[in-house]
Amino acid sequence: MKVIYEGTEINLEISECIINDILGGKADNIRISFADIDHQCRKWDFSKGDSINIIEEPFSTGIMYIDAFGCSNGAYTIEAISIKKSFKTKKTRTWENVNFLDLSKDLAGDLGLSLETYGVNDFQYSRVDQVQRSNIEFLNYRCMLEGYNLKISDGKALIISEEFFKNQETVLVLEPSLFVGKYNFKCASNHIYGGCEVISNSKTFIKGKYILNELGDVIRITDIPINSISEANRFSENILNFLNKNETVGIFNLNLNTTISAGNVIEIKKLDSFNGKYIIETISYDLISGKSKVSVRKIME
Repeated sequence: MKVIYEGTEINLEISECIINDILGGKADNIRISFADIDHQCRKWDFSKGDSINIIEEPFSTGIMYIDAFGCSNGAYTIEAISIKKSFKTKKTRTWENVNFLDLSKDLAGDLGLSLETYGVNDFQYSRVDQVQRSNIEFLNYRCMLEGYNLKISDGKALIISEEFFKNQETVLVLEPSLFVGKYNFKCASNHIYGGCEVISNSKTFIKGKYILNELGDVIRITDIPINSISEANRFSENILNFLNKNETVGIFNLNLNTTISAGNVIEIKKLDSFNGKYIIETISYDLISGKSKVSVRKIME
């Protein structure tokens, strides 16, 4: 394993290294601890915002930025995230006659991130208001309205449609015999809805809805600015899918596997009603213990 700090390799004994790969609007993050009995770590003069990269061939975290660091008896620990501190800054902005892609480029570019999209439609809006929200928070919100997922990694904002995931090839097939230790799969009905209704009274009364199951509860949203009925209907469907996407979820451990990542599609077999295709929501690589902890959600048909 190599640890590159500000372009220079650190040659220290590593006692802990956990890398969290996340899908869904949050930055990837790492936690790494060094044995520091002789206080060698303190000579490196770590600072918040400095770059760090962990490489375990062929895997690499990409450039991360130190968010916290500290020392204790015999250990020195660094926490880092995949985006600079400025991503937390709340802003207020307005766009008029703007497309989704231009809006996304503005928000990502303001943070020094390049934009990559997969299966994304370039919808047009007559007006969009960002009111006291950070760029990442607001971009994640706009992605949710359009049925997209936002991933921040290695200097990029990746926007991926749910349909793109559904059409991906399966990268791994698993069954319970391959899990390490305890696993847990669950199908829940709480907070699962049969339909969504979006209502706007900002200028004119606009109402849209999407009903998936006539017998289920309908959630009503009244705080989203809407410019047309078609937009309201589209948002209603996407909000419903977002709220229902965690109806069936699972969590399990594997022997360390750095070839799979958040956003990959896997297939579960020999688990009866929980068989099917799942999207990896988060995966934690523990490079010292040699384990991968995986959280997944079942793809909705």
